Amino acid sequence: MLTLKYLKIAISTAMAAVLVAVNPVMIMAADVEEVSVFGTGRSATDLEEVRNALLESEITGDEIIYGIDDEEIWALIDKDDLRSFVDVDTIREAIDKEAILGKIDVDMLAEEIDEEDLARQVDTDQHPVDIINTKMPIIGEKSPFDFIIDPMKLVYDTDAAKYGGGRVEEGASILFKNNEGDYLFSSKSDLLTISNHGNIPVQVTIRASINNSAGIEFVGSRSELGGANPQIFMALCDEDGIRSVMTENGEARIDIVLDAVPDDSYSFVWNEEDEKYDYTVAEGFEESDYDSFSFQVYADCNADGKWNRIDSSPTILVSWEAAPIHPEKDALDETVEQYESEIDKMAADYISSHPYQTEELSNAQAKERGEKIEKLREEELIKLVNAQFKTLLDEELQRLVDEKVEVLAQEQFKELRAEKIRQLLEEAGNEAEEENEEIEETEEEITEEIVSQKPTPEDSATLEETEQTTESEIEKEASEDSSANSNESTPADNVASDEVIIFGE
Repeated sequence: MLTLKYLKIAISTAMAAVLVAVNPVMIMAADVEEVSVFGTGRSATDLEEVRNALLESEITGDEIIYGIDDEEIWALIDKDDLRSFVDVDTIREAIDKEAILGKIDVDMLAEEIDEEDLARQVDTDQHPVDIINTKMPIIGEKSPFDFIIDPMKLVYDTDAAKYGGGRVEEGASILFKNNEGDYLFSSKSDLLTISNHGNIPVQVTIRASINNSAGIEFVGSRSELGGANPQIFMALCDEDGIRSVMTENGEARIDIVLDAVPDDSYSFVWNEEDEKYDYTVAEGFEESDYDSFSFQVYADCNADGKWNRIDSSPTILVSWEAAPIHPEKDALDETVEQYESEIDKMAADYISSHPYQTEELSNAQAKERGEKIEKLREEELIKLVNAQFKTLLDEELQRLVDEKVEVLAQEQFKELRAEKIRQLLEEAGNEAEEENEEIEETEEEITEEIVSQKPTPEDSATLEETEQTTESEIEKEASEDSSANSNESTPADNVASDEVIIFGE
């Protein structure tokens, strides 16, 4: 009996040892169904919780979490490739450009400008100042526009004997006395010339009107001349012909622009004492080089009219003027207004809203010179502000792009890391299934071995006799031991049970 009991204990111990050897982590007990995995202390029933915990675990730099090497994952991320997915134009448009301009110190940038160089640029300019110099006709005591009405052509027939004699234009009925040309009297007045000697264009306006028509009708064309009523046709002309007709109720008018002389026609030197430019005309410049305009009055009348009824003569008023065409103030330097980009315009507006100190100017030429220097200074300042603005804008754009790339990199890292975790979980699950299969096979083998070693009825009788003999011997030995250890008392209820539970029974 004792031998069988020891045999049962040995088999149970061997079975437990085999199970422990196969998987020391698993607990082979009938009432335990949980299996510990990955050394996390969690059970197989909590496998989904483990998965979620792994996927949601925070990134901790170079630390390896759950067997994952973060540095190895980061090495798989190509930030240059991610940068190609960033919409740089949209980011640039969203940048607060006014805020960037607000960081620029205009006064500090103005100190970088070389004032002497600006003045030198103006003073070496071929046109540092506007010269207004228009040569106008001068009228003496006798006006070139005084005329004689001669419908009968008497002056022509007498060769102007009444007026000292001279050649008269044949067929002319209204006569102007000429100081130049082929005739003493003709139907055209002398040509008067206006020329521009300045370095800026001039607007020339010539006007002619009727004063005291004296009952004479002024017609709009020569073809209208005729009939009994006295009629006159009169017009302003140039060398090419009629330009504008005078009427009783309106004036004849000619408007023309005379171009400026070339910029190299004058040489300029700034006079510091007088605060003005001294200039001289370039050598070899002739009168014909100046732009000019010549004009005259032409007139005619109807010979069949009853001129004997006219007791007074009409007069005409002719006037002329020339006005300089100054460049627009903002056109002194067109490059300042013709901005290359929106940034230039913003820089110019920003500068105008942050004025800096300028020198007080006295006379007109000094003021004009100062304005030109001021324009050059403004242009140079716009360039400096523009350059710094672009630098700050590029820096801000680069920072925002880097931030966006970093966000994309973090997202890609999380995706790669989650995929790595899924792979580890899948591999671990496969290993756990294989171990469970090995454990089940081992349990079956041990159970079969125990069952095969169960004693037959004949062996049971022999074992029973052996157990009885053994028990007698044990009782004898126990009696002897009791006598030998009579000084030691053992409670009767401390006797241990010899029963052994065998797995598989």
